[in-house]
Amino acid sequence: MTSSAERVVARFLERADLEPPLGYPGGPCQVVDRIEKEIRNPALRENLEDVVEKGEKVENPDAAKIYDLESEKGVGSIQKIVISPHAQYRMDLRSITVPAVRAAIKSLLKALGDWKSQKHPMHDRVMEGWSKGTNFEWVDPKLGLSVVVRPSGPSGLLLVTTYWKGEADPKAPGACP
Repeated sequence: MTSSAERVVARFLERADLEPPLGYPGGPCQVVDRIEKEIRNPALRENLEDVVEKGEKVENPDAAKIYDLESEKGVGSIQKIVISPHAQYRMDLRSITVPAVRAAIKSLLKALGDWKSQKHPMHDRVMEGWSKGTNFEWVDPKLGLSVVVRPSGPSGLLLVTTYWKGEADPKAPGACP
């Protein structure tokens, strides 16, 4: 008989976004593995691996060489979540999965609905910003996951970046295997 944790992982892996799935298991060595699979230029591959293994930030243009724009099923009124290459890099580095991002966006949508029904000025502020294409940062109160999003098309959101509130980025254990 399998444990509930094993069933959750199995369900998660069945709906995997990338192979391996974004953020699972995560960490700098997963980013290095992704670089090894995606970057054909040996000099660029070695340079990017060194950047990650030294704990330095992969710049956005380089993240776009490792990751393609991804589109995932949305939640609630959001039909799709578009994940930027930078956000994918951060998800892999920080062990943030697509289901965790969906949960954070779901809690954001609930807060927006609550603010709207309460006529809270925050609702109008967010909607006005989104009408101009402005990023909005939300910290899911249960998960402690911060997501930075902005509209993408008529019923989508672009995930710009994401991180665990109050946690530093993990460092590689020297060279990754």
